[in-house]
Amino acid sequence: MDSFEVKVDGRIFDFAVVVPLYGTAAAKRLASAWEQQFIGCTASTTAGYFRAFVRFLRWVALRAEICAESAEALFFNSIQLGRSERLTKMLMYEVGEAWASRLRDIECFEIINNTNLLSRKALLEAVVSCLRRLSRAGLWSDPGRFTPVARGQLTGRNIPSFGELNKVELPTDLQGWVRPKYDQLDWREVIRLNDERLYALRAICVRTLRAGIAKWETGQAFTAARDLPTPRTPEDLLQELSALHVRRATLSDENRANARQRGMAIMVRYLALAEPHRRSFNDWKNTMLGCHGTALGGWTEAVSHVEGNVRLLLAAQTIVMIDTAFNVSTCDRLAADPFIGDIHRGKVRIITVAAAKLRARGEIQEGTLWEGADIDVRHNDGDLSGAEAIRAWQKLSERIRATARYLELPTADKLWIVPGYKSDRNRIGPMTTAAIDHHWQAMLAENFEHPVIGRLPLRRQMIRPTVLQLEAARANFEHTVAARLAQHKNSATTMRYLSRPWFKALLASKMRTFLAALEAGLIEPIEGAADTLGTSMTHESALDHARTTGLGFLCTAPKTSNNEDTGPCMAIDKCATCHFRQFRPSNDSIRALVLFQRSLGRQEEAFKANNPARWAEVWLNFQALCEVILDRLRSSHHRRALRMMEAEVDAGLTAGTVRAIELW
Repeated sequence: MDSFEVKVDGRIFDFAVVVPLYGTAAAKRLASAWEQQFIGCTASTTAGYFRAFVRFLRWVALRAEICAESAEALFFNSIQLGRSERLTKMLMYEVGEAWASRLRDIECFEIINNTNLLSRKALLEAVVSCLRRLSRAGLWSDPGRFTPVARGQLTGRNIPSFGELNKVELPTDLQGWVRPKYDQLDWREVIRLNDERLYALRAICVRTLRAGIAKWETGQAFTAARDLPTPRTPEDLLQELSALHVRRATLSDENRANARQRGMAIMVRYLALAEPHRRSFNDWKNTMLGCHGTALGGWTEAVSHVEGNVRLLLAAQTIVMIDTAFNVSTCDRLAADPFIGDIHRGKVRIITVAAAKLRARGEIQEGTLWEGADIDVRHNDGDLSGAEAIRAWQKLSERIRATARYLELPTADKLWIVPGYKSDRNRIGPMTTAAIDHHWQAMLAENFEHPVIGRLPLRRQMIRPTVLQLEAARANFEHTVAARLAQHKNSATTMRYLSRPWFKALLASKMRTFLAALEAGLIEPIEGAADTLGTSMTHESALDHARTTGLGFLCTAPKTSNNEDTGPCMAIDKCATCHFRQFRPSNDSIRALVLFQRSLGRQEEAFKANNPARWAEVWLNFQALCEVILDRLRSSHHRRALRMMEAEVDAGLTAGTVRAIELW
């Protein structure tokens, strides 16, 4: 192997690409250091680092040519001459920060030709990792840390939903990231497009998965057939296929097709019964066995009758992500059998286990973290449900998983596993980034003229914000419903997916409607107030809305008797005088309020599940009123009494001396 070439995990990386810029000696030093520091890494990971590092070296050479006095020029000359002592920590930091500053500027296309912050961040992190690793080989000093790309802004808000995407002109543009024009979007149009495009993508994945299942079932029928030979060795297989090839030459076209199917069935039986763990067919490529296999449809086609492939895995995983709103990494971690518990109301729970998770405000939570979601057992419109997609992939991956167990690979316990490529077929594990990108782009290219999702640069990362926006829209844009689906502990995390200009404009419109209704309810008794204030809604419609939503303040049945404490009950001032709406702080009243609030909290989930309509109509209003009064007490001089009563009630409920109020 050439001294410029480095072999990592079976893949060759050639540093000859930098010889014209840095010279032979420098390329050899880089190759030697690379081999030392990247040993043990996977081929796909190393390939990503290599591409980023070569791009960095070419950029440095270009900067050195433009400005001979720059830090990049000194770095370039030092690498050429092998003067590692000149590559100090300060110099490396200056060079790295110059690289990072151009990636942080989304209007700068000197390094990368798109504005995707995630791509820019990944490119920066890859180069920083390479510089740190190679510093251990003595090529230069450790550069330290650089200012990250868009600090604090790389969140869900940077990933558009399906409805926010613009269509592209050429198939090659699908690989780019089209910046949405948020200021030109109407919320109704976004929600409509989200729904249409998500449904269309799901339908395509369902068709793909069903076709794969049908082919696998055909393979099962071939395996179970009793009228077909079962070759046990390659020699037996060659003999059967050769004899079939001779007979096919004398048959009619129709019978020749039947003979071709019979040959495929023999190949499938051989794979399923004689060599269930065979993954690679390179050794048959230039033999008669390989030629016969190609003539009958190919060994790849035969394998598709006994196990799934990356395209089918991608289809099943996409269906699950759409049905659960899982992000990509969470879905990737599903176990081989992710179902837990029994079926409840047409849904079953699936779980995934994580060792660490990034929480809101950059906090990292470590430990055994369980994330789950309820998934439909049957889909409403008869399509494959998320649960059925998982079970279908479990069937399609049976042979792959059996091979993983045969080879004693830990990846056998993962759900989404596929064999490697070419000579690496025995490496069974999760999909590589290269495989995902290839098959995802292939799927988009095949559907480039699709009437709904054609010409859209879709990404799997966009599924989660799309589903959460739709979930919020179905709940009248109540973000807590989407937060519950996304399993966010903090509402601010959910708003990162929902916080768009069109969403904010919608919320502002709803707030204006609310204030107009509130205003109408307040000013109704005042003659001419509506005309004087000039409300945005007509006074009559606003007043109707106020009464419908409970914002009216007019008492329709005032008390006629006088009260020594409150005075006469006035029809236009119900809130101030009606004793049903008053709260007078005392130890007894505060104790009763705390007990009522604790009772509501304890029974909330069970009551909502059994009678959601009554909870929303009656008890939810009381719960909101309790919370408002408690918040006022906490900020008043009664807060000490409130703390005492809370401790007393909690202790009584724990000891059983105090009973919670039963809701009805």
